[in-house]
Amino acid sequence: MLDAEGIVDMDITGAETLDELLDGLEERGIRLVLARTRTALRDTLRRLDLEERIGPENFHLRVRDAVAAFSDRASG
Repeated sequence: MLDAEGIVDMDITGAETLDELLDGLEERGIRLVLARTRTALRDTLRRLDLEERIGPENFHLRVRDAVAAFSDRASG
């Protein structure tokens, strides 16, 4: 889980790095979850097709919501 509040924007290099990170995580069966993602960053991720790759269900408004979602998945 990444608290993305401090990420204001993403350039193409950042997007490529995130794409590579997602490749590596997927190979290991790990899901990336983002909390407190700013609207501008979410719009950028959407334009770059990274929002869909991460999965809209893996974005949470608060850290506590992300943790609760993880706990629910782990226990279910």
